[in-house]
Amino acid sequence: MENDIRDALIKKCIEHYNAVCDTGKNEKGCGEPPGSIVIVLGETQKSTEWRPISQREAVFRYSAQGLEEAAADTVPDETESGMYFREASAELFAAGEGTAFVTLRFGKRYERCYSYTVSIEKGKVLLDHEKLIWVS
Repeated sequence: MENDIRDALIKKCIEHYNAVCDTGKNEKGCGEPPGSIVIVLGETQKSTEWRPISQREAVFRYSAQGLEEAAADTVPDETESGMYFREASAELFAAGEGTAFVTLRFGKRYERCYSYTVSIEKGKVLLDHEKLIWVS
């Protein structure tokens, strides 16, 4: 995956993660929001439809300490805390024809998948037309 697209997808993923965690801190009785998120970058696919990634390109962990590279076999801590897992997870990949996907999992019944149109304007990668394509 090109570094610029990868960086744009990671940024979008972190924005969603922070928004959910900020909201979760104010909800009573729902458990403690995840303290970090394991972000898996998948191999670029030729299909323009979402599907689970089959091969990992890179793995990162984002927390209050920032973004760090993680071992390729890193898995999130899915110990439950109310409606959340102790550690969230995400799968990101670019697909054919200028499409990209971000899937976020915060708990066993709290998962979202977004699609984006990928374009380049003045040398900068843009992720536009966010569309929520499924929830669980």
